[in-house]
This record gives sequence, structure tokens and C-alpha cells, in this order.
Amino acid sequence: MARRLPEMRVTWFGDDATLVEGVSRDLRHALVLSVRPAWLREVVCVGEDAMLYLQAPPRDREISADRAALHTVICAWLYAVGQGETAFISQKPKLHACTVRYGGEDTDLEEVARRVNLSVSDVIARHTSQTYIVDAAGFVPGFAYLEGLPDSLYLPRKAVPRVQVFPGAVAIAAGYTGIYPSASAGGWWILGTLVDPLPGALWQWDADPPARLGFGDRVVFRSVDA
Repeated sequence: MARRLPEMRVTWFGDDATLVEGVSRDLRHALVLSVRPAWLREVVCVGEDAMLYLQAPPRDREISADRAALHTVICAWLYAVGQGETAFISQKPKLHACTVRYGGEDTDLEEVARRVNLSVSDVIARHTSQTYIVDAAGFVPGFAYLEGLPDSLYLPRKAVPRVQVFPGAVAIAAGYTGIYPSASAGGWWILGTLVDPLPGALWQWDADPPARLGFGDRVVFRSVDA
């Protein structure tokens, strides 16, 4: 059965880009992973928006230079991707199992439990009960924003960020989970330490691709004490 697509708004950004607003999570992932048509150069997704950067000029001779005609082609492609009618540029998303030692020195586990009115064991149980999806990458090489954190663990970023977060810190903030691949400043609430794989495996310059966690991949956390 065909899936019903959400209402989306497509508007032009300059001469060679369009902004698509109201993009669902599943469609956002499909847009990034789908084979690019000849007229499309790049797709960048943030939140519920997707920016489509077009070839300039479009390489497909069948596409008219008329903006209205190109707009129609873009909407048709969005619909095709949403219906699963396009091929993917990569294999199916990978599943990564990450072992975590929850709590310990320099973590915020007990403070998180206090702020969300749960016991420490309940925080761990809820954090390990989900399958997370890599939704975006930033702010340092190898850092992935993992979507799927339970609402019961929602906390905003810390009011005063740490000057330095240790490599392998597993943290939460603003509805996301993340793993710090290297030492850096950070304002997320640290729940524990990544034990397996080692933090250095999250980003390797000589690997192809260098990031271990790719867009759309699934991630599950397991407690080392489980």
C-alpha cells in the first residue's frame, strides 16, 4: 500500500537550491540515501527541513530551464522517494551495538536521574531500551546526533558547558543521544563511557568512509553490567 506523504512546502532558495519544509524522519533519511537524479547535486537535511542543491545548469536535457517545470520535476521526485520507488546509493543502514559503562567519575548520571525524577537504574533501562537512528553529523568529526531518546529522558543542554568532555562520553541533550569521539568542549549530560567500540573507532581518517556511524544507521546501547 502506498504511504501517505505529509504536507510539504517547496520554495526556491536562489537560482540553484530549493527548501523542502515539513519532511518526515523516514523521508528525510530516504532523500539522503537515494540515488541522485541528474539535476540534483546534494541534499542537506536539518530537523524537518531538507535543502536540495541543484546542478547549475541542470544536466538533464529533458528538464526545461523554466522554473515551474523544474519545480514539478522536483515534487515528482520527492513523491517517488516517499513511495520507495527510487534506488539507494548505499547498502541498507547498519546496526551498531555499543557497550557503555554507565555512571562513574565525570558523568552526570545521578544528576540526570534527579532532574527527570527517575532512579539511576530506570535512566539506564530507558536509555538502553531504544533503537536510535543517526539523524545528523557534527560538531566534531565522528560525532553523530542519534534520534530516538525517550521523552522521559528529555533535558535541555547544560546551562554551563564543560570546558572539556572526555573521549567516549555517552551523553544526552535536547532529545538526542551522542557519543563524543574525541576530547572537546560540550554541554550535554554525560550518562557513561563507551567501552566497545573504542572511541577512536568512531572516526578514522584513513577509512572509507571515515565515520563509523553513517546517516540512517541504527544504534543500540548495552550496559556493561547487564
